[in-house]
Amino acid sequence: MKFLDIVIAEESSLKEKEGQAGSGNSELPPTLEKLGYAYHALSRFVDAQEAYERALYLRLEAGQGDSPEVINCIHALGLMHRLQGNYAKAEAYYGRALELTTGTSGENAMETCIRRNYLAGLYYAMKRYPEALGLIEKTIEIYSKNLGDSHSAVTLCLLAEALVRFRSGQKAQGEKLINQVHTNLQENLDFKETADEANEEVLKFVLLQLRQEKFDDAEALFRFALVREANIVWPNHPLVAKNLKKLGDLNRSMNHLERAAELYRQSLEMYMSTMGIADPDIALLAESFGQVLIQLNKRKEAVWPMQIAVDVREMFQEIEPGQYEKAKNSLDKLKDSL
Repeated sequence: MKFLDIVIAEESSLKEKEGQAGSGNSELPPTLEKLGYAYHALSRFVDAQEAYERALYLRLEAGQGDSPEVINCIHALGLMHRLQGNYAKAEAYYGRALELTTGTSGENAMETCIRRNYLAGLYYAMKRYPEALGLIEKTIEIYSKNLGDSHSAVTLCLLAEALVRFRSGQKAQGEKLINQVHTNLQENLDFKETADEANEEVLKFVLLQLRQEKFDDAEALFRFALVREANIVWPNHPLVAKNLKKLGDLNRSMNHLERAAELYRQSLEMYMSTMGIADPDIALLAESFGQVLIQLNKRKEAVWPMQIAVDVREMFQEIEPGQYEKAKNSLDKLKDSL
C-alpha cells in the first residue's frame, strides 16, 4: 500500500475508533504509529511528531513502560526532532531510547548498537565529536567481538570513526583508520555487492574523498553506504529507495552496469510499492534503469521501465510536453528494435 493511501485509510480508521471508544482509548496507538510512519515518509514531520507523541502518551498511560512499542515511539520522536533541526529534543529522546533498550536488551545487543549509532550521528551533526567517538568506539568493540574484525558493520563504524577523527583535527588517527578500512575491504569477507549490504565501491570512494580531505563529499557518500541499516529501521522508506538510486548512479558512472541495474530495479520497485508513480523523479529513475538494461543488451527487459517512464511523463505532459514526447519516442524505438 502506498503511503498516501495509508494516511487516508488510517486517518479514517482513527476517527472511527475515536468515535466508538473516545480519544483516550488504549487501542489507538498502533493506528497513530502507522500514521506517524506514513507522515514521515511523506516528509510531514510535524504531523508525524504529533502522531507519535499521542501514541507514546497513550501507551505510557496504559502502563506499557519500557515495552518495545514505547521505545520505538521514543526513538521515532527523536528522529522527527532531528529532521526538524531540534537537536536538544532529539538528544533527549535518542538518549532515553538508548537507555531503555540497554536495560531491556543489554548493552551488547544489536538493537542497542543501532540506537547508539543514531545518537552518535546526532552528536556528529552537533559537532560534539568526543561524545560521538565514545559511542562509536563502544559499538566497534561490540561488533568486533560478536561479528569479527572484518565484518561490514565493523568496517562502516571504523569509517564513521575516521570521519569524526578528521573533523576533530585528529588526522593521524584518521589516516590509521583509513588504512584499517582498506585492509578490511581487501579481505572482502562479507561485502557481497548486493543492494541491501554495504557497497564496497562506495566505501572506496569515501576513503578517496577522506584522503583528499573532501569531508563533505565523504559524508554524503558514507550516508549512501548505510542503506542496509536504514532499511532495518525504516523498511521500504523513500529515503532507502533514494539512496539505492544514488548507489545505482554511482555504479553506472563507474561502468558497473550489472550492479547499477540491480540497484535501479530495487529502488524502482520500492518507490512504486510505497509512493506510486505520480512523481517526475520516478520517470528519471525508470529511464536510467532502462538505459542501463539497453547497454547490457537486455532490450526486452528494458521495455518495462521505459514504459513506466512514458506513463509518468504522460501525467505531467502539460507541464513538460517535450519530456513526454522524448520518452515515448525512446520506447517506440526500443520496441521497433526487438
